[in-house]
Amino acid sequence: KESYLGALNLTNEALTMYPSNYQGLSAMVTDIRITCPIFAVWSQMHNVTFYVVNQTRGDINIADVDSDIEAILGRYEPKTPEQRRYFSAMQGLFYHFVWHDMIDEKFHEKQVLIVGQDVLPNATYSHCAYWISKDLVLPYAALD
Repeated sequence: KESYLGALNLTNEALTMYPSNYQGLSAMVTDIRITCPIFAVWSQMHNVTFYVVNQTRGDINIADVDSDIEAILGRYEPKTPEQRRYFSAMQGLFYHFVWHDMIDEKFHEKQVLIVGQDVLPNATYSHCAYWISKDLVLPYAALD
């Protein structure tokens, strides 16, 4: 409540959108600084696929930054049935693109692909419209 979000009177709304724990804070910061800025740019582009990995792993139970690359390269070590499904979904998505020079035909150009245990198409992603409407996304995007 003493953060910038609190100063904008957004704390209560933010707490209804995300869990009140480390995973929720991590998801909110990731949305504002990384995912939603990419989403904002992607929404202005044509013939570009946007996907978000939400499969968690590790002791702190968050989706990490390189699990997609590790799955594609075969270095991801699944430990649960859900992680095995994710590994297969990520490799399937990538290899279809490599072999056919396009994302699987069942997905449309302007869909966000949410990659967890399966690849699920969605019209938008999470809370990006909210954060973009509050003008928090582009000014606070991670530039590194």
